Amino acid sequence: MRVVEDPYWHMVDEWEQADTLRSISQIGGKAIRIYTFSIKKKSDKQETERHIYAPKDFDEEIFRKLDKLLELCNKFDTGITIPFIDRCSW
Repeated sequence: MRVVEDPYWHMVDEWEQADTLRSISQIGGKAIRIYTFSIKKKSDKQETERHIYAPKDFDEEIFRKLDKLLELCNKFDTGITIPFIDRCSW
C-alpha cells in the first residue's frame, strides 16, 4: 500500500493505510496482498519513486512506509502477502 493507482498516482499516507486496514477488519477480512516492489528500469522516462533504483540503492522512505504497513497489519490482526517478483511483460 505504497501507491494508489487512482486517476492521479499518490503516495499512501499512514491515515489511509490505517483506514484501509480498519475497513478490511470491520468487514471480516483476514489478509491483504500488496503489489510487487517497484524497480527502476533503464527505459523509465519519468522520475517516479521506486523501491529499488539499482543494486544496493533503495528508497528508504518507501521502505519506512512498508514498515508502517506491517506494524498496522499487526495492530489490525491482518495477514499480508508481499510478492517479490513481477512477471508481467510491461
